[in-house]
Amino acid sequence: MYQRFTRVKHDPSKYEAIMEYADNTVKPQLGGIEGLMQVQAVTISESDMMVVATYDNEENAAKGAMKSMAIFGGMAAMLTAAPEQFGGEVVWDSNT
Repeated sequence: MYQRFTRVKHDPSKYEAIMEYADNTVKPQLGGIEGLMQVQAVTISESDMMVVATYDNEENAAKGAMKSMAIFGGMAAMLTAAPEQFGGEVVWDSNT
């Protein structure tokens, strides 16, 4: 299992628009990303979110990273900086 983390800095006044974009534009596209198991967004501060995407393996995560950057591109007017991505292999899981 592999996880990719994307830090998203956004305009706090655009929060509702971001959530609407996630529901109406992002969610329908997720099924077409091979190996993607789950995506969650976590609020870090008023203007920062961390998006956590879980994949079955690193290869699919790399392919998914390209698609996700295109999806984030559709949010450009709501962001205050380019998204930052990093990731790694899951080495411990409380559910296993």
